[in-house]
Amino acid sequence: MPVIFTRHGLQQALGRDITRDEITEVLASPDSTITGTGGKFIAQKKAGDQLLRVVHRVDEHGNIIVITVYKTSKVDKYST
Repeated sequence: MPVIFTRHGLQQALGRDITRDEITEVLASPDSTITGTGGKFIAQKKAGDQLLRVVHRVDEHGNIIVITVYKTSKVDKYST
């Protein structure tokens, strides 16, 4: 599935030094995916001592729309 970044998602990735490759890896092979609100999903994968979380949705064409991304050290809080 193609991955499309919103302006906000791209700005957040760049500002947080998260690469497109890291985001694509999380989307392709997440440790878990959580159903969020409003049709959103959160794919997450542990990376060292942090958790990389990718908030996204899937549009009517099957494209993955990346809304925002971030890393957190609160692994236990978000692990499922």
